[in-house]
Amino acid sequence: MIMTMAWSPDIQMQGNFSLFLISGDGFFGYAKKENGKWVTPIAWTRSNAIKTGNTTNALKVVSNGKALSFYVNGTEVGNSMTKIQPQAKLDFVGRVIRKWRSSSQI
Repeated sequence: MIMTMAWSPDIQMQGNFSLFLISGDGFFGYAKKENGKWVTPIAWTRSNAIKTGNTTNALKVVSNGKALSFYVNGTEVGNSMTKIQPQAKLDFVGRVIRKWRSSSQI
């Protein structure tokens, strides 16, 4: 099972969005789709901060200018740079994906 937190810097920019993902077996990743192409700044990475199995995890993304920090259950698990403009509105959507195409891809 994979939980995603998705956002877009501008809802009018259809097809451009970012995903912060965690899996039920303790992995997280950061992927984004830009101009129709997938980019994976953070590939699947194991973290002890993620509670495994059928349980609840608290996800948080903090933006400081163009720097993003990713948190699970209050622990920073990764960071990356983004092209999101600081004044852009971010819309978040949580979603559970039961199946994924490939465990080696985000």
